[in-house]
Amino acid sequence: MCIRSFLGTAILVASLLGLAGCGGGGGSTPPAPTPTYTVSGSAGVASALITYTGGTTTASSAGTFSFTVTSGASGTITPTLTGYSFAPVSRTYTSVTSDQPGQNFTATAITYTISGALGATGAGATLSYTDGTAKTATADGSGNYSFAVSYNWSGTVTPTKTGFTFSPANKAFSNVLADQVQNFTATASTFTISGAAGAGTTLSYTDGSAKTATADGSGNYSFAVSYSWSGTVTPTKTGFTFSPASQAFTNVLANQVQNFTPTAIIPIISGAAGAGTTLSYTDGSAKTATADGSGNYSFTVSYNWSARTLVKA
Repeated sequence: MCIRSFLGTAILVASLLGLAGCGGGGGSTPPAPTPTYTVSGSAGVASALITYTGGTTTASSAGTFSFTVTSGASGTITPTLTGYSFAPVSRTYTSVTSDQPGQNFTATAITYTISGALGATGAGATLSYTDGTAKTATADGSGNYSFAVSYNWSGTVTPTKTGFTFSPANKAFSNVLADQVQNFTATASTFTISGAAGAGTTLSYTDGSAKTATADGSGNYSFAVSYSWSGTVTPTKTGFTFSPASQAFTNVLANQVQNFTPTAIIPIISGAAGAGTTLSYTDGSAKTATADGSGNYSFTVSYNWSARTLVKA
């Protein structure tokens, strides 16, 4: 009995010592770390948000980005930034076993088009607007225009052309997020020449072609001339002369007033007929004139008067 008890105890002690030796000095060996790799590239624009499978990062001021993934990782990279589109829209990485540089994107600012027509008379008109800096666009030979503005643009478009006004005079836009069409109507600017010249007087002038205007029953006249018009206005009326006889204008850029004073033309009938001779005639009514002591006579008649019988008595 004593021998069996001793052997049992020895076996138990030996087993315990063997288990302790298997622990390598009392501790276990940790597993090897999982390798990681860097995915990097350029978003094409600063501050773009880079969304990838498992997280996000932001592009630097130079537009570059990088992030780490574990060995064997697969996923998608998608850049976004308000006001920009990206090509390609996204990139993928699959079963990564090494660094992945060159994951580059091209960023393009989103723009919208402002366009429209000003009509044939609007050809060559200038469209002024501000988009970061003062800018202009020019209407083509048919009066059409088109230009691009930035994403979410707000501003005013104003058409101008020498010698023309426009309706509307300008157009304001706010937070543009789609193409816009805006037409303007161009109207030639004119100025008025007016004044008094005697009832029924004809005012002749040339503005592209020969033209006339007629004074009304009160003697007043008015007519329009082209922007920057130069020319001469001449009044005429049978039986009258005018002061001034005509009026020249140069590069008219404002309304003008010019009066003309009409003076009736009065013909004189005169001659010699012997002292005391009576000259009888009719001019509207029966009238007479008497020769002076030297035999000379003189009297006036209406313009375009037709002679009647002169009676010597």
